[in-house]
Amino acid sequence: MQLMLFGHIVGIIVFLGCGLAACVVNRLALKTAEGRSLDDANGILSRLAGIGAGLIFLSGIGAIFVAAMSPAALLRQPWLSAMITLALVAAALTGIAGARARRLAASPPDAASARAARLTIWKLQLGFLIAGFGAVVCGIWRF
Repeated sequence: MQLMLFGHIVGIIVFLGCGLAACVVNRLALKTAEGRSLDDANGILSRLAGIGAGLIFLSGIGAIFVAAMSPAALLRQPWLSAMITLALVAAALTGIAGARARRLAASPPDAASARAARLTIWKLQLGFLIAGFGAVVCGIWRF
């Protein structure tokens, strides 16, 4: 059980930490004229955030089964439903932002289009941060 909870905490740190770092890197790319290397870093950080999201979901499911809790009873808890929904939204937003960042790094457009694309990625990453921290708040709310 302790291993599952440790994996869950590590996954949360990796997920939110890499997502926050990707948001900061993208914001720096918005301010510079040539941000191609920053776009590459943004794509890598988004992949790491995806790995963290996978670790969160696997360790959370594992913790439920190791503790012999009833998954049906847990799914009726409002905090858990909200937490899972927000975590899935955050995972989807970071995946979309990462894919756009990798596409931007692979074929860089002109400066105006690149700035517009980076601004869209930044908005997606802000949505990720709001949903991700909202999921953490829902998890803390149960205590």
